[in-house]
Amino acid sequence: MKYLKLILLCVFIYSCSDPTSIDADREKHIIDDPSQHPAKFLINPTTIDLGMILLGSQSNDLIFNIKNITESNLTINSIKLKNYPILASIQFDSPFTLSPFGSNQDNKQLAISISPDKYGYFIDTLLVDNYKNPITIVKANIPALIADDIYFEDTKISEFQLNSFKFRNISDKVAIITEFELIDNNNVFLNEPAVKLPIIINPKSESGNIKITFNPNNIEDYSAYIQIKANFDGADYPYMSTIKISGKGVN
Repeated sequence: MKYLKLILLCVFIYSCSDPTSIDADREKHIIDDPSQHPAKFLINPTTIDLGMILLGSQSNDLIFNIKNITESNLTINSIKLKNYPILASIQFDSPFTLSPFGSNQDNKQLAISISPDKYGYFIDTLLVDNYKNPITIVKANIPALIADDIYFEDTKISEFQLNSFKFRNISDKVAIITEFELIDNNNVFLNEPAVKLPIIINPKSESGNIKITFNPNNIEDYSAYIQIKANFDGADYPYMSTIKISGKGVN
């Protein structure tokens, strides 16, 4: 009986010992998380903003730079958009190698453009091989309400020329133009008859003709613009807020 009590006492003492001493003897498993690895290169700019792109067209090329920040050669095999790779054109020779940081060839300039396939706010990230860092954002605005810029033919001084344009709503929501202002420092362009607000444009439809008159008073090139504010019924879409106007006065 005395021996039995001794055995039970030893078991109790062991069970009440510091639990961390048990963990110290266990095998530890470390998860290799690529997202936590330090970056091997930098991309400038960190946000590549392609601006406004009309649906059905391709953006202008935007130049960005990739720079090796390690002490070894760094070979890049692939650069693409993570979610929409087929929409982007990225110009570079593949693969290419960047020399160690501080050398003449430690960086390279590249060009990117996109051809959006729908209107709205475009956003994606740049995927360089399978590196998780750094994170580079690529974004653009594809307007759902658009209009063509207005170009007048050469017009003789003191003569009038008439032109017109329409707003096109390519979205699936009603577009409402709440503000319309013709900004012309030379007072040679005129909106007549004046636009009546609000301008309501049904989905996938056009506004009526908006007329602009050009009456130059000197032999020179003229420019102005129309500034609008708009919203969409129940949706948030980008829109073309500025329409450029240009014309030339001649003898």
